Amino acid sequence: MARYICPSCGAEFNGKKCKNCNYEALEWGQPTQPHPVSPEQILYAPYSQVFPSSHPDHHASRKRRKKRKLIPRKALLIVLGVIVAINLLQYGLFLASRRLYERNSHSYTALPDATFPDISFPDADLSDITLPVWEAPTVPSLSNDDYELLYEDDDFTVRACCQNMHSEGFVTVEVQNRTKRAISLFAENIVLNHRLADDESYLYIEVPKEDTGVGTFYLGSVCEGLYIYPTEVSCNFYAFDTKNYDTCFATDTITLHAPDGEMVPVPLPEGTPVWQGEDAQLLYMTWQDLEWFPGYLKFGMINDTDRFLSFYCDEALINGQEASASMFCTLPPHTVAYSTVLFYDLEAELNITSLDQLTSVELQMGVYDELAPDGIITIPPFDLPIP
Repeated sequence: MARYICPSCGAEFNGKKCKNCNYEALEWGQPTQPHPVSPEQILYAPYSQVFPSSHPDHHASRKRRKKRKLIPRKALLIVLGVIVAINLLQYGLFLASRRLYERNSHSYTALPDATFPDISFPDADLSDITLPVWEAPTVPSLSNDDYELLYEDDDFTVRACCQNMHSEGFVTVEVQNRTKRAISLFAENIVLNHRLADDESYLYIEVPKEDTGVGTFYLGSVCEGLYIYPTEVSCNFYAFDTKNYDTCFATDTITLHAPDGEMVPVPLPEGTPVWQGEDAQLLYMTWQDLEWFPGYLKFGMINDTDRFLSFYCDEALINGQEASASMFCTLPPHTVAYSTVLFYDLEAELNITSLDQLTSVELQMGVYDELAPDGIITIPPFDLPIP
């Protein structure tokens, strides 16, 4: 498609010269020599077509842009050429040094009077020589007769040494892992002398694949201000894969006994009975830690059944208004436990900032029991004394 229209003859052309009448122009609209132009030709070539652009130096600037584009390409080619030349030079030096090393390493100068000893053994009997045979690594075995077997299957073995249970307050546990995956073992539902242990009693062992791990089962516990020297410990062991958290094994309740020491009787909770079951009981004891408003409500629980019981609190009425409170405690069979009901921010919920503003406190509590209808025993609401 033609870019310009000749102002002399009206023909369309590209470049600086009209092919029809040889009209020449250095720039748009700037003729090099005058030519007669008739009015019809002027009408035939309107001004907007003779000068299609508002920039008369469009061609020159376009050429300059082309030249500017070529300069970075040339520079890029030069840089690439230099990089290739340097790499070729380094590779050539590497080959030369390698040939020189090989030639020098295999060259030697023979000594004129060099003698070499005879290293042959014509009378040697090589039939008794045996080559070492590689054997797969074996899993370290559990030793010491003081260890008591707690759990064993095709892949895992768990043993415990109870020599220091009563005197030092801990049990040494060894876990043998015969699988090709790393595992972690921990204990839950820990009971010391028929009392539910606190957070100070714990066990956690990480065992690599095809290896044996040893850990300490800490049994520190305080009951009503007195340290319990345990002579009997019951718990459940649970192991899982440390990579994908899949369950490896879970044991039933396992009981450990100290080889020495007498059973220390755990004091039963003393307080106001709130709920009395056939073989279980919930007692309100006291309102403690009043320095932190509004403090904690302490409860004692007794489970003398052969099954697990869980005590909970889900509702509270403070001055007749609903408030947030929580408690949840699971008791293994034949266990005594202590727990607390925690109130949340009464200042934000009810605008209560001190105990003097409390007029009534009512709790709604319950017990999860598998033998109860619907599995729940609802404890009737009861009022608590305000300190």
